[in-house]
Amino acid sequence: FLSLPILPIIIESIFAYNNSLTGTIPSELGNISTLEYLDLENNLLEGAMPEELYGIPGLKRLILSNNLLTGTISASVGNLSLLTDLWLGNNLLTGRLSSDIGRVSLLENLILEENQLTGPIPSDLGNLQKLRYADLSNNVFKGVIPTSFFSLPDLKILYLNNNNLIGSIPPEISNAPALRDLYLNGNLLSGVIPEVLPGALLTLE
Repeated sequence: FLSLPILPIIIESIFAYNNSLTGTIPSELGNISTLEYLDLENNLLEGAMPEELYGIPGLKRLILSNNLLTGTISASVGNLSLLTDLWLGNNLLTGRLSSDIGRVSLLENLILEENQLTGPIPSDLGNLQKLRYADLSNNVFKGVIPTSFFSLPDLKILYLNNNNLIGSIPPEISNAPALRDLYLNGNLLSGVIPEVLPGALLTLE
């Protein structure tokens, strides 16, 4: 991938998207304490995400979608207190999504689609009061739809389609003040569609 000097460096942004970079993501990136934006989207990077990335104190955007990354999303993701964008879609990630994701209080965009993530969707996502866009589609999530989604004041677009979700569409959906697009197709849902839907809702699939 790339070789980084051991000397202290002041770098705020690394943009290396849309290339053919191979190998693993260097753990040495975690030594760049000034890093705010890391975008390595659309490459051929493989292996696990280095634990050191979760220790960068000022990281705001972590964009690693469309690679060949494996392993899990560490519970240490909760340490990224300034993160607004987490894009990990279209990789080969496995395991459960930790409830610690709910500690990333400034998160606005959460993109995890097209992985192999399993287990229930954490209700702690309801702690993300600034969340606007969430795509958890095309994984192996199971269990019910967390009602906590529908109390988020700014959530506009929610993709939960093509998982193994069960149960019914929660009636709490009517409380979602900003929800515009909700995708639930390709699950194992049952029951009736709630009589009262969000006033802003344009798409329900």
